Amino acid sequence: MKKRRVVIGVLGTVLDDRGKRASRFKRWRPTVGLCLQTDFPIDRLELLHQPRDESVAQRLIKDVTQLSRTPRCAHM
Repeated sequence: MKKRRVVIGVLGTVLDDRGKRASRFKRWRPTVGLCLQTDFPIDRLELLHQPRDESVAQRLIKDVTQLSRTPRCAHM
């Protein structure tokens, strides 16, 4: 049985939050970059964040979903 790779990450309120515009895709974001690694495929991402950062977390989850096939979960 293959072991699943689960990554537990913490939302970075500076580097992961690159705004709402399309230009955010041109900048490096650590959580998105982690999910795009071809030599380290992730089966699931568990993203921890503060309640006040819910909108940033949801935007980041949407972006990760758009760019990779990594299932993701956000937790406050």
